[in-house]
Amino acid sequence: MRKYISIIALFFLFCCKKSDWFDIKSDSSLTVPTTLTDFQYLLDDFTIVSQNTPGLGEVGSDDHYAPENSVMVPAEQNAYTWTNTLPNLKVDDWNKSYEKIFRCNLVLEGLKKIIPANSNELIQYNMIKGNALFHRAKNYFDLAQVYGQPYKASSSASDLGIPLREGIDITAPVTRASVKDTYERIITDLLTAVELLPNISQLKSRGSKASVFGLLARTYLIMGVYDKAGASADSSLSLYNTLLDFNKIGATVPNLGRFNAETIFYSQTTTFWFSIWMSAYVFVDPSLYALYNENDLRRTRFFTVSGGNIVFKGNYNNSTAGFSGLATDEQYLIKAECYARANNVAAAMKTLNDLLRTRWNSNVVYPELTAGNAEGALRIILTERRKELLFRTLRWMDLRRLNLDDRFRVTFSHKKNGITYTLEPDSHKYTLPIPDDVITFSNIPQSPGWVK
Repeated sequence: MRKYISIIALFFLFCCKKSDWFDIKSDSSLTVPTTLTDFQYLLDDFTIVSQNTPGLGEVGSDDHYAPENSVMVPAEQNAYTWTNTLPNLKVDDWNKSYEKIFRCNLVLEGLKKIIPANSNELIQYNMIKGNALFHRAKNYFDLAQVYGQPYKASSSASDLGIPLREGIDITAPVTRASVKDTYERIITDLLTAVELLPNISQLKSRGSKASVFGLLARTYLIMGVYDKAGASADSSLSLYNTLLDFNKIGATVPNLGRFNAETIFYSQTTTFWFSIWMSAYVFVDPSLYALYNENDLRRTRFFTVSGGNIVFKGNYNNSTAGFSGLATDEQYLIKAECYARANNVAAAMKTLNDLLRTRWNSNVVYPELTAGNAEGALRIILTERRKELLFRTLRWMDLRRLNLDDRFRVTFSHKKNGITYTLEPDSHKYTLPIPDDVITFSNIPQSPGWVK
């Protein structure tokens, strides 16, 4: 089964000729999955399904900097400098995501041929289908934040999203969906999945109602549909709302642990990028570090200071691969933000304080945060969102959406090899270029501003 999937997936990635596909398909040694157990195994393959989500957006964000002479692979340096001057080939952020999408499609196609024989099989069938839809939606969402243009309701029907691959015929023409169609596909998959999945999954690498609502909350937040984002976050928290008490975490811990109590759904970024980016080779912006009060335990649980440099260590993982899943702290912040945008200041600040109290030194009275109006509440919440959700790919998403609002536009720079590169608000550079080899083999249009 593994041989079947790995070979087929490699040829699915828009980088093969049709003749190659037919040669592979005729190989009689390849095993075809057909049973519910087969399909469950395909979705539970942790090394394929839960790893290697896009991380290049995080590389291009503003909470860190790298020494100017740091060694970077071409795709990484392009992302850090918001350029497309170095070869942009065989990029894992793209290829690994579509490999997972193909795997989900293979499961969904296979399930069409199965009729559950009894109630137990029906439960298993529904869980597998819901999980495939959830994973596909998550991969579409992650790709859209890097390779699709930012969501703007007024132009979403014409702006370029990503290819939506719904079947397993790799010879079918490849096209780029609009941003509108991309997000509609994500939401449709999630709304179908939520009816099929259990409230909480046995494994945090599987989908559940709590994780579906969590991803819906994130999706609606990106779209600016704040009533639905807040309601979805509330639904997720009604099923699972555990928060870590940072007083029970030692100041010297190297990370916050894989599958920790706040994790609703676990996935991690492309390991190669973050083996460098979440290490002593990349440092946290001192202006961000300065935002933490001395009694805010995140100051010591998230960071270590060495030689005057600030290194992030608050990863929701026990390796250098960045956490890119869903966690309860994010849901509290989405709920608080949506309350503020709805002018419910009291509820917004209560929700925020419920989260931050767990991060505060219990030996010191927690100073309740207050706001005099919705604008003030929103600014406080967005600052705390930045301070809480570091290195989870969420900062890049936030920069994309908040730079569309004149109140929150920022300009920042990275330096590399003696050259200063600047990212302006609402720049075309907030959409990374489609890899060159994908453009060559598929003939899909490149994103605006990147045509060579």
